[in-house]
Amino acid sequence: MRQPGIVLYKFKREVTTNQRIYFDLYSNGQFMLSGGTNGCLYSWNLENPVVDENGFVVAQNVLQVHKDAVSGCSVHPSLPLLATCSGQRKFVLPSMDRDSESEEELEKFENSVKIWSLLGTRTGSYNELLGQAPSFV
Repeated sequence: MRQPGIVLYKFKREVTTNQRIYFDLYSNGQFMLSGGTNGCLYSWNLENPVVDENGFVVAQNVLQVHKDAVSGCSVHPSLPLLATCSGQRKFVLPSMDRDSESEEELEKFENSVKIWSLLGTRTGSYNELLGQAPSFV
């Protein structure tokens, strides 16, 4: 870092734990991706950033990709593929009423890795980060 005292950009995402949440950059440097504890994947345009009144770069796209925290994402350096992983440590407290441990609470647990195609269709028309939802490979 040539001038570590100068902040170029600030990015905002939802992170409500002290869990490490990773980010990745497209190989061409145009986009940055990162997850959040809300299960969303955020993408920011670094070539033409839009900055809000508080100085944060506005996320270009926010996609719900998991039911649990998106702790990591990685863009393949040469293929149009994106990997996301989810999960976090959760502690379920014992309950006096066994029925109160609802299935809703258990459904929020998702520890998985997903591989996404960054092509909007199988024929390859649009990049997911430019506005179309990704498809599974």
